[in-house]
Amino acid sequence: MAAILGSRVGRMAMSAQLMRGILDSIATRLDEARDISRYMTGLLIFLGLLGTFWGLIETVSSVGAVIQGLKASGDSGSMFDSLRDGLAAPLSGMGISFSSSLFEVAQSSVAKYMIKRQGPSSQGWRTFLRNHAPDIAAMDLFVVPTIGFDLLYAFVIVRLDRRDLVWINVTANPTAEWIARQLIEAFPWNEAPRYLIRDRDRIYGSMVMRRLRTMGIRDKPTAPASPWQNSFAERLIGSIRRECVDHFVIFGEVHLRRILQAYAHYYNSIRTHRSLGKDAPISRPVQRTGSISSHAILGGLHYHYVRV
Repeated sequence: MAAILGSRVGRMAMSAQLMRGILDSIATRLDEARDISRYMTGLLIFLGLLGTFWGLIETVSSVGAVIQGLKASGDSGSMFDSLRDGLAAPLSGMGISFSSSLFEVAQSSVAKYMIKRQGPSSQGWRTFLRNHAPDIAAMDLFVVPTIGFDLLYAFVIVRLDRRDLVWINVTANPTAEWIARQLIEAFPWNEAPRYLIRDRDRIYGSMVMRRLRTMGIRDKPTAPASPWQNSFAERLIGSIRRECVDHFVIFGEVHLRRILQAYAHYYNSIRTHRSLGKDAPISRPVQRTGSISSHAILGGLHYHYVRV
């Protein structure tokens, strides 16, 4: 951010989304610094207690070894023998007692110095999706083989509120630069979502992260090995496979792009969704009068029924 601001000369105007992105980034860095300070404080206290109990264990073990090594003869010898036998077992057991109470005492001592969390606990992933659905989009990549056994990569972006397929495109060589360019083309400056869900694919590199921050979009990567957290994009990809690409022999990149764009129009304007009350993502009126006519889509793979 300092490099961006330093390159500007004269007066500079920032949009509300850009300012929000900068402030969110600063807030994230402050939270990370606070968490690190809490962790280091607790770690130092724990290490100090660990050293204390370790010293006690060593001391008790040494005393037990000394008494175990006592040798005497005569009447005093029998007395020392009984003393040694009586103290050896308790002293050796004290080390086990100290070690067993180590973690309990350390936990209660460290908790006293830790900052208490204010307010209610953070919301779960499902609650987050339900509360912020109008401001969330999800993106993902999937692979489509061609007739020549080449692999093409299709990139999709879907909004969670109306399940509308915002963007779909195809490439044979996906890169971070290509993904960043797709984000610009998918979202005009006044239509960008507040959050964008993605998986942890390494293709979403630093260039994609910078593009998201510049557009005022907060990055929301899913947890490792948790595809269910990006369920909207995963289900959309499953629908595209079952209802479209699995029924075609793909000849190349241009062919696949033309097929997917035709399916995207069908998906957004015609295909019904039970979660939307059997409406399409782009809402359409109910036609109650007229004779029914059908129009073939994707060569007759799907049909659009209308009243005329």
